[in-house]
Amino acid sequence: MGVTGWTPEQIGRLTSPQLTDLLQHQGQLMWPEIRAELAVKRLEGLHDEKGSKGEPSPVQKALDDYDKRKAGILEPMTLKDRRYHRAFRIVMEEYLGDPDAREASAQAARPEVETKPFPGMSREEARAILAWVRDGGCPDEVWAREVLPAWDAIRAAAKP
Repeated sequence: MGVTGWTPEQIGRLTSPQLTDLLQHQGQLMWPEIRAELAVKRLEGLHDEKGSKGEPSPVQKALDDYDKRKAGILEPMTLKDRRYHRAFRIVMEEYLGDPDAREASAQAARPEVETKPFPGMSREEARAILAWVRDGGCPDEVWAREVLPAWDAIRAAAKP
């Protein structure tokens, strides 16, 4: 019905397992409506007053981010941002689907490149670094300056 393309007569003829399967995917059909509600919530917090410590206003941040994207300047997300986006995908899984599906499909589309392990790094050290980053202990400036450039080599060193 509605955006599903199913008529009431067709739904009435579905078996219970078929109806259950249809309803399991209903959350993803509701996503456009929920996305609009979330956008309104984001707009409610949008103002043009600087923060208490002089940081840019949310309006200025949005304008700066937009200008950077239009100019093709893509900065890596901070660890805090990556954790927030992952948590959001997990919480909204009912509407967005599997939170890891997009990442898995992106990795599958990427050709497998053999990365050499970080020179002199033991498996235990590499695994400790991966856990430190995953658990949110790595400061953003350390992530961007030291960990991100060596990330693939650290992951390669952590493999069994």
